[in-house]
Amino acid sequence: MRAILVLACAAIAAASCTTASVDVGYLQLEMSGEIGFARGAQNLSGSAKVDDGLGQGDSVGSPYARIELVNDAGLVGGGMSLSAFAYDNQGSGILTASYGNINAGTAVRSDFSLVNAKLGLFLSFDVAGILFIRPGIAIDAFLPDLTVETTQLSPTLRETIDDPGGVPLPFVQVGFDTGVVAGFVEVGYLPLDSKDLNVGSDYDVESETLDIEAMLRIRPADHVELFAGYRLFRLELEGRLEDDTVDIDLELSGFMIGGGFFW
Repeated sequence: MRAILVLACAAIAAASCTTASVDVGYLQLEMSGEIGFARGAQNLSGSAKVDDGLGQGDSVGSPYARIELVNDAGLVGGGMSLSAFAYDNQGSGILTASYGNINAGTAVRSDFSLVNAKLGLFLSFDVAGILFIRPGIAIDAFLPDLTVETTQLSPTLRETIDDPGGVPLPFVQVGFDTGVVAGFVEVGYLPLDSKDLNVGSDYDVESETLDIEAMLRIRPADHVELFAGYRLFRLELEGRLEDDTVDIDLELSGFMIGGGFFW
């Protein structure tokens, strides 16, 4: 109940916002980690590395966007934010572990796209007129589409993972705003066990989500800003999803630049 009241206050404050910003930019992302995937009654024999095994180790240019509405009048305010990025890459590799119905050591081609969107509501506490602390909660959604297929077998074997997911993510944002220069660091983290959510017997997984977003803004003219920043999204997921077994440890991270408008 207390969390609902806090979010309601933040939403009301955002609706009567005193400042707003809209930014778009270029994000240079790199993916690292491992993916283990077994169908049905198969035993999970290991995890395929996303770089050597799936060919997803290249640095990839991606679009990034962020919208922020804040009511920062007085010592306590509130607001809301929405940020998103998209990853899309194709690559080739040699599986370092069996992946679904495809055996380890097989040459494969992968096509991996991922859209991440984070909608947050927060309270804003003013400190000394320049600094601010913003605790809040977000819905961190991720829409993956990963297809792995063999390149030297006939018929071609293919495995696809395209189940959308999302978690409620507590976060804290700490930053400053001098008018000409502003910046923040936002960190969200949540360990989660599906047994605590009562989602039924089809799901038995444990997960950890870490989301970091940092931005430095410079405002060279009225209502215009330029920014540089950093973005990290990490997901660990282990357990059973319906009839399949997964062991996922993925990290997407990189630096970004761009610009936008504020008022």
